[in-house]
Amino acid sequence: MAVTVKQRKPWLGDALLLLIGLGGAGKSTVGGLLAPLLGRCLIDLDHSFSERFGRIGSFITEHGYDEYKIANSRLSAELVDLLQGPSIIVLSSGFLSPGNRPDILSANKAITASGYSVCLLPSLDIEETTRIIVARQMSRGQSLNTARETEKVRSRFAIYKSAGDMLVVSAAAPHQITSEIASRCA
Repeated sequence: MAVTVKQRKPWLGDALLLLIGLGGAGKSTVGGLLAPLLGRCLIDLDHSFSERFGRIGSFITEHGYDEYKIANSRLSAELVDLLQGPSIIVLSSGFLSPGNRPDILSANKAITASGYSVCLLPSLDIEETTRIIVARQMSRGQSLNTARETEKVRSRFAIYKSAGDMLVVSAAAPHQITSEIASRCA
C-alpha cells in the first residue's frame, strides 16, 4: 500500500516533532515506532493526561468536555516546557478542532507551531477516511458511538487535511508509514 507524503515545510531538524491527526489515524502507534528510530523521547498527550487526571472518559463525565479541553491544553504546554531534548509528542485528536474555545485553540496552534508537525490521514477522500477511522475507533472496544465518531471525523477532516508541516496520507501498515517519516526526518 502506498504512502504519500506532502512536505509543506522542509525538515530542519527541529527539537520537537508533533504528530497530529484524527483519532484512529495511527499517531500513537507511529510515534512509538518512530521515537527509537530517530533517537527521541516519546510523549503521548492522551497517556500523560490519563496518568495525571485518570481516564479521559471519566474526567469528561465528571468535569465536562470543555474542562477536559482546557486541562489538556494546559498539560500540553507544561509538557513542552519540560522537554529536555529531541522529542516526539503525540497530540490528542481534538487538539486543533474548532470546538475549542478561541483562547485554547490559539494556545494549541502555538504549541503545534513550536515544532515540526506531521499530520497522519488514511486518505484524502472524506468518505474513505471516515470509513477507515470509524472502523478503527469502533474496534477499540471503548463503547464508542458510531454516529458520534462519524460526525467527529467529518467535522475535523478539513482541518487535518490542511494541517501539518508534513502531511502523510496512507492506510498502510504503521511500519511503512513510520519508515517514510523517518526517511524525511532523520
